[in-house]
Amino acid sequence: MEADQPLSIAFLPWPEVLLVMMLSCIIYFYNIAREKPYAGIPLVQISQDNRGWWRRCLEGPGNPQDYMFDGKRVLEEGIKTTRGESPFQVKGGAGFRIILPNRFADELRSHPDLSFNDFTRKQMHADFHGFDGIREAVRDDRLMADLVQQRLTQCLNLVTDDLADEAVHAIALHLGDEKAEWETHRFKDVLLDIVARVSTRVFAGKELARHPEWLYITKQYTVELMTASASLHQYPAPLRAIFQWFNPSCRQLRWQCKTARNIIEPMFAKKLQERQALKEKRLDTNAKSLDAFNMMLDMAENKGVVNYDAAAGQLMLSFAAIHTTTETLGRCLIRLCEYPDVQQPLREEIISVLKEEGWNKTAFPKLMLMDSFMKEVTRHFTMGVTSMGRSLRKQVVLSDGTVLPKNSMVVFHNDKLKDETTYSDPEKFDAWRHLKLRQRPGESNRHQFVTTSPNNLIFGHGKYACPGRFFGSNEIKILLCILLLRYDFRIEPGTKMPPHPLFETTMSLHPDFKLQVRRRQEEIDVVDPRKA
Repeated sequence: MEADQPLSIAFLPWPEVLLVMMLSCIIYFYNIAREKPYAGIPLVQISQDNRGWWRRCLEGPGNPQDYMFDGKRVLEEGIKTTRGESPFQVKGGAGFRIILPNRFADELRSHPDLSFNDFTRKQMHADFHGFDGIREAVRDDRLMADLVQQRLTQCLNLVTDDLADEAVHAIALHLGDEKAEWETHRFKDVLLDIVARVSTRVFAGKELARHPEWLYITKQYTVELMTASASLHQYPAPLRAIFQWFNPSCRQLRWQCKTARNIIEPMFAKKLQERQALKEKRLDTNAKSLDAFNMMLDMAENKGVVNYDAAAGQLMLSFAAIHTTTETLGRCLIRLCEYPDVQQPLREEIISVLKEEGWNKTAFPKLMLMDSFMKEVTRHFTMGVTSMGRSLRKQVVLSDGTVLPKNSMVVFHNDKLKDETTYSDPEKFDAWRHLKLRQRPGESNRHQFVTTSPNNLIFGHGKYACPGRFFGSNEIKILLCILLLRYDFRIEPGTKMPPHPLFETTMSLHPDFKLQVRRRQEEIDVVDPRKA
C-alpha cells in the first residue's frame, strides 16, 4: 500500500488490534504505578486538570497538555514558584521532567550518570519504526556522534571548497542569477533545499547532492521527523506503539526510510567494494575521506563495529544538519531584514577576509562580526528556552541537596539569554555585542558562536555539547557570505512575519514565512574570491 493512501478501518484486523491494545494497557498500568511526580520537587501546572476519565486513566497524574502547548508560560510559573533558585518539575509528552536552573550546568556538564542518548531515545521515539535516523544517532557505541565530532570536524578544511561550490550552485538555482527585481519567496522551503544540497555534498558526495529523489527524502524526513514526534506525544503513552502504525507522519517516515535504503544501499555496497580493492592492494583505506560513507566505515573499523545502518546514518546526518542549519540561517536572514544597518558592515568584512583567505578554513575565524551577529541571533531569537536534555542512570544529589532520582529526565532552563546580570540591555539586538565582549582582556575565545557556557546553552554544554556545531558554523558562514554578496533582502512591504509555532519549549520558524530578494552585483568573485 502506498504511504499516502488512506487506510480504511474496515480492513483492520480488529481481533489482533484489540488484543494488542489490551496487552499494551496491562503492561502500561503495571508501569504507570511507578510513574509519579518526583518526590521533593514541586510540580508546576497552569490550569485545572479537565482531561476526560479515559485520559486520566491512560496518562496517569499530571496534565501534559499544559507543557506541550503553553510551555513558556509553564516555565514562567515555575520560576515564580521557585524564584528561579531551585529545580521544579513539569509533565510533558514524554513524561515528568525536572527543570534545572542553568547554574547547575557546569556542575553536571560531564556527569557520567547523565545520558543524552537515553533522554533522546524516549523524547524522539527512537524505538519506533521510521525513526531510524534517531535510533542510529543514539547508539551506545557513539558511532555517529564520534564520526561528526572527530572525523568530520578534522576534515573541515578539506570540505570547504565543496561546501562553497555547492552553495553557489544551490543559491543561484533558487534565487536566480540575473534578475535585479524584488521577488518574494517562501523562504523556509528555499533554505531547506539549499541546506539539503550543501550538506549532502559533504555527507554523500556530488551525485546525491544533485539527486532529486534523495533531496526530497532528506528534506521531508527532516520535517516529518519533528512533526511525527510531536504528534505522537499527543497520544497517551500506552497507545503510541499502536497509533504509530496509523499516524500519517509516521507512515511517511517509514516510506522515506524504505526509499532512502533503496538509494543508499547500492552506493554503500560500491564503497565497500572499492575499499576491499584498496585493501587487496595494501593501500590506506583510513585516509581523511571526503564523504560520510567512508568516514562511517573508517570509524566502524576503528571501533570494531560491524552492525551499522548506512541509510539511517545518512538520514541522521541530514536531519541534524538540515534542521538546525535551516532554523539558524532563517533567523539570521530575518534579523538582517529587521536590522538592515548591519548588512553593509557584514559585506565589508566578508570582502576583506575572502580576498585575503579565499574559501580556506582560516577565513572563518576572521569573520568576527559575522560570528558575533550569528551568536546574537541565537541569543535574541532563540530556538528553545530549555536545553541539555538528559536521563539519569543513577541517583544524583545536587550541591544544594536536591535529589535527582534514578531514571528521571532533566533539562536545563536556558534563562540567561536575556538576563540583565549577564548582558547589558538584553532586550536590544546588537550585532556587535559578542565582538565587543571578545575584545575584553582574556575573553577572546569565550564569546564565539560555537562556544558553550551556562549563559548560553543553545548547543548544550560539556561532554555532550552538539558535536556538529563547528561544521554547522562554517556552513552557515559560507551561505551568509554568498547570500549577502549576491542579494539584497527585505520583508515584503506592508506585511509582518507570521507567528512562529512553539511546541513545549522549542520554537520553529513558520513554514510559510516570506522574504523578498533582489540580485545585486557582488564586489568579488564568490567562486574564487582571491581572483584579481
